[in-house]
Amino acid sequence: MLRGAGIRRKVCLNTPVPRDWKNFLRNNENKKELFSLISEKIIGRAGKEIISTAGPTIRCSRLNCLHPGLQPCNHEEADTRLLLHAKEASQAGHKSIIIRTVDTDVIVISLAAFADINLEALWIAFGTGKDFELIPIHRVFNKIGPEKAAALPFFHAFTGSDTTSAFNKYGKKSAWETLNNFPEVLTAFQVLSNKPKDVETLMCDIEQFVVLMYDKTSSQTSVNKCRKELFTKKSRFFDGLPPTRAALIQHVLRCAYQAGYCWGQCLEKEQELPDPAIWGWTAAGDGEWAPNWSLLPEASLACQELLSCGCKSCNTKRCKCKKAMLKCTMLCKCEDCENGYKRTEHMENHNTDDDDEGNETANYTDDINEDL
Repeated sequence: MLRGAGIRRKVCLNTPVPRDWKNFLRNNENKKELFSLISEKIIGRAGKEIISTAGPTIRCSRLNCLHPGLQPCNHEEADTRLLLHAKEASQAGHKSIIIRTVDTDVIVISLAAFADINLEALWIAFGTGKDFELIPIHRVFNKIGPEKAAALPFFHAFTGSDTTSAFNKYGKKSAWETLNNFPEVLTAFQVLSNKPKDVETLMCDIEQFVVLMYDKTSSQTSVNKCRKELFTKKSRFFDGLPPTRAALIQHVLRCAYQAGYCWGQCLEKEQELPDPAIWGWTAAGDGEWAPNWSLLPEASLACQELLSCGCKSCNTKRCKCKKAMLKCTMLCKCEDCENGYKRTEHMENHNTDDDDEGNETANYTDDINEDL
């Protein structure tokens, strides 16, 4: 949800096309003015009925064009608004529709909403250049079935989308294979794709799905236990471990918000969106939202006994231990420490302990020799 600011430029007919197009589109005001200009000019084409959006309302090339099913509309994303227009066209008698896009989200939303649009054929003109292709949504829908189609929005958000994160080293192909091998999770995905009220009751199946995605042979049902097993018994590195349960819950919340509320209400002109703060997001200021990755504290804060410094004498404010208001320990590299740790004393005590242990060993050896 966080986006770069970009450079603000006034958009009008005689404005030169910016060289840095991506930077230009990062500014929301630039995009608003650009889309408003296109929306106004495109409906002037003669001989065609053209409907374009203008904020919450629409513009139409035909006079007295009302289309109450399209306005007022509060969709934040054009992806969902495309399907709302497709539904309106279907109700007007059109049975075959083509949607032009370069966004994978539109394909997913189209498959999930196809059963409710009442079309004979829905095509997606996807990609550009050599990668351009026509995707028959109606055929794909019939092939995967209505159950998987209804679960696709959450599956897509859960495995990574424009607004949700993905699992490290495990993409959609691995997740799809896991879904086919563990169809029990389909019900949970369907519920989370349609304005869910709660996620906690569904976490059992979702946890097991994640476990199987990371380790197909695992018998664990908890991601925390799976993390421990993969790390201690299978020598898996940290970047190959599943998320903690606390982090997974926040991820599920964000994905449920995106799939169940933003995409799940694509056929409703006025969406009812809940507070993002209770769905895995945290306010970042200026109307922006940032992911709430986990409710657990950072390891560096929760395990301060593992903190160490590399000072020589710890007489400066830069000492990590002093900053944390902790005494230095034997983990630190300091020698003449002024923060409560004396390495020389510790070494002397350690040597004394070694001597005592050596004396005990010698006495024990003498006793054995006497017995022999």
